[in-house]
This record gives sequence, C-alpha cells and structure tokens, in this order.
Amino acid sequence: MTIHSPRFSKDGNQITFTGQHYNGNSDIYLFTISSNNMVNLTNDIFTDRDPSFTDDGKTILFSSDRDNDFFNGGLDLYALNLKSNEIRLLLDDDHTKSFPNWDSSASAIHFLSDKTGMNNIWSLHISERRLTQRTNFHTGISQFRPMNSDSVVAGVFQNYSYQVAALELDSIHSVSWTPSSIEPKTQSIWPPSIGKGERTRNMPFKLRYKLDFAQTAVAMDPIYGVLGGAQLSLSDQLGNRYIHFLLNNSAQTQAEIMDHWNLAVTYLNMTGRPNWGISAFHFANEYFNPYQAFFFERTAGIRGALNFPYSIHRRIEMSSSLWYSMKDNYIDDPENFLFISNFFSLIHDNSFWTVTGPLDGWRARITAGPTYDFSRGRYHNFTTWIDFRSYWQIRPRITLAQRTMIWMNEGEDIQRYYIGGSWGIRGYRWSEIKGRKMVMLNHELRFPFAQKLEMNFKSGSIWLAPIRG
Repeated sequence: MTIHSPRFSKDGNQITFTGQHYNGNSDIYLFTISSNNMVNLTNDIFTDRDPSFTDDGKTILFSSDRDNDFFNGGLDLYALNLKSNEIRLLLDDDHTKSFPNWDSSASAIHFLSDKTGMNNIWSLHISERRLTQRTNFHTGISQFRPMNSDSVVAGVFQNYSYQVAALELDSIHSVSWTPSSIEPKTQSIWPPSIGKGERTRNMPFKLRYKLDFAQTAVAMDPIYGVLGGAQLSLSDQLGNRYIHFLLNNSAQTQAEIMDHWNLAVTYLNMTGRPNWGISAFHFANEYFNPYQAFFFERTAGIRGALNFPYSIHRRIEMSSSLWYSMKDNYIDDPENFLFISNFFSLIHDNSFWTVTGPLDGWRARITAGPTYDFSRGRYHNFTTWIDFRSYWQIRPRITLAQRTMIWMNEGEDIQRYYIGGSWGIRGYRWSEIKGRKMVMLNHELRFPFAQKLEMNFKSGSIWLAPIRG
C-alpha cells in the first residue's frame, strides 16, 4: 500500500492519510498511535484523498469522486463523522476540489479548486452558505496549509521554479452557492486493524535494473516489403541509469537476412550533474532520396555524448561519433568510408509549458560540427543549425509564438532540409521546399479552440484534452 497526504489530529494521537491499494483503489485510513490500531474508513471503489481533521478531532474532511456518476470527472468535498461513520456531501460541482482544511475561527473550510481554470484557494462558509475565492495565481497553487484565519503557507510556481510562500487570504471574488440536496451517506465500520507493524532493519543498496517497456513491430511496405523488429528499455530503481536495446531486420528475401540486421545498444548515466551516454550500432538498409535514388548503406560504429547544465536554464551538449560506412548505389562499385563527427551545442530554455504546449519564455539551440573522412584524409562536410523560439503570453490562455530556424550544410554527401508540411511552412507539401541552406520564420497566435470535448454515455463519459488553435 502507498501512503499519501498524512495529517495529525490536534492532540497528536491520531493520523489520517490516503492509502492506495495494489488494485488502484484509494481510501481514507485512521491510525491511532496509542493503541497501534488502523481502520479503513472508506473501503470502496471511489477515489478518496486529501483527508484532514477538524479541530475537535470528531470529523474528517476529504475529497472524493463518489456521487458524481463518473460524468464530470471532478472531486467533491465530504465530511466523515468518526462516531457515526456518516459521510455528508458538503460541496459538489463540475470542478476538482482538493486539500480541504477546517478553519474554526472563521467557521469555514479552505480548499483548492480549479473553478477558474487553475488551482486556487477557495473558502466554503458553512453558516452563511457562501463560497469565496481567496487567491488568484495564474500558475496555480499545488498545496497549502493554513497558519491562521487570514494567511496560509502554499506551494506556488513563480520565476520558473516551485517555491514555498506565505500568502494572505484576501477576498478577491465572491459567488453565491446553494447547498446540495443529497442526503448524508451512512457507511458501516470496517475491520478495525490490518495488523501491527514489525521492526525494520537497514539493508545495503543494490543496483538492479528492471524492464520499462518492450515493443515489437511488423510493417508491410510497398517498396521494401515486410519489416520487423523489437526494442527493449531497462532502468535502475532511481531512474538514473538507462539501457536501451534495438533489434530489427529489413531483409526482403531469405538470402538477405544475415546482411540486413540492425542492432543498437545505448547506455545513459544521469547520476551526476553531467549526464553522459555511450552507444554502439550497426545498421544495414536500403534507402531512397531524390538526389541519389535507391542505394544500400551499411554503417557500424560507436558514439559518446555529454550533457552539462551550467545554470538552471542553460546547458552544453557535446557528442562524438566514429563509424564505418559502405554505400552501394547498384551501378558503380561500392564505396567505403571511415568517418568521425564532433558536434557542440549551446542550449537555453526557460519556457513555461502546459499539457498543450509552451505558453511563455524562450528557448534556443545553436549546434555546429564537422565530419572528417579518415579514408580520404579530408573534411567531408560541416553542419550548422540555429533554432530560436519565443513565446509571449498575451492573456492567460492566449500566446503569441515566434520561431526562427537556420540550417547550413557544406561539403559532400550532405543531407537536404525540407521545410514544407504542418511542422514547417503550412500550405506546402513536405518535399516541396528543400535545400542545403535554409532560413525559416514562423509566427503563430495560439488560443483555446475548445476547453473540453465530452460525450456522455450511460456507462460513462469520454472527453478530450483542451484543443488549442
């Protein structure tokens, strides 16, 4: 069982918390320290979370999705009487309410609600039947704890970082509220104990890798025929080390199976401030481009990379690759090369993101590096890439975005750039605009097209995330 949001009673003898079972159900538990007794107060299929005591210790306030028929997807406020085990609905609407806290001096319940789009502190005045918004942070509040009737300690996001701040509960907006007519729910008392805890002992840390995901794929292509492969990813307990395996075969006939294996192994270490990785690879495939038509290429080599953040928003990236290449255009004799590439990148990123994309700030990347041909004793090509993107949040949900991208490739056997399609210049086909040197500028006004698209069925509802224009 996983424990979340533990809260002590005023006398310090009891602890209430959210316990999540291995089956995914979240219930409210009560643990009495003096008797070493633990009770599951809400043993059901509903999501119950964020419990807290009233000052007299006789009632627990919590959030739950019970009684909303699973349609609105929100969490409502409830009060559980510890003597009668009666659950009473305090406030329900189409929004998520969390972390309720009782304020005896004001006879009110302070809680977080996303009623205005972001989580802010609201107050439910029981006797006056009144709902009041107390804060208005456009980045929202993650958690809070009252200090007295007019101030709280809260987790807020400001200046591109999470901070703990003391806030005054200034009333900025008041709306009317009519209490729900739903009758209280009575729940039977469940078994009083799930067993006593046992003494623990220290165990030495042992590095172990576990499987993150495994994926296989089979594809049918009108030119290359049937393709198949698999990839596997492992990580340690702390997520500091990753190992990734790739295996596939692009042979079109049985005779080509041994010559068309694609293998790659990558190790990534993020235990320290510099992140570094190494990889080894072998690829053998048929390719096509408009300048060289069809050709077969086999590559095999090693690669190392280093990522060093020197400030909270800036980092340096370096990579070096050494590989062998054999290219056959099916007309001339196959050509053999031995290459080494070294790339250096400078990155800045202070952009502020939501689930729909960046809203504010700017990010930039400057990358440059040569590729040297050992087999011929000369530079093969040189690549420069500049990418600058900025975002201005005009209104809380309206952003003006700008992008400037510059690509330059000089030398032999270079890659062309394509800037058509939905990811480049809209209105042009993907391959319609191409070249060795490119400058692209985009400006976009991004605004919410739909806050939520929802279809309600008798058995439940289906909804989509916000769609931005």
